[in-house]
Amino acid sequence: MKDINYIEAVDVFSWSIDNDNFMFTANLMTSNGETIIDIPLHEDFLDLVLAYEEAYKNHITNKLNKLL
Repeated sequence: MKDINYIEAVDVFSWSIDNDNFMFTANLMTSNGETIIDIPLHEDFLDLVLAYEEAYKNHITNKLNKLL
């Protein structure tokens, strides 16, 4: 059986902006357990977070539509 690795954002604890640097601290659930990390959101990371947000929203919408 192939190993499956995953990372899912569970909760955002805090965020801050300092000198135009945006940071957030998040609790992530991974295939290796839970972890807490600080993530700097420069342009590349912001694109990643926005893409994740859109994909997760679509995932939840599809699950809800199947229940109706």
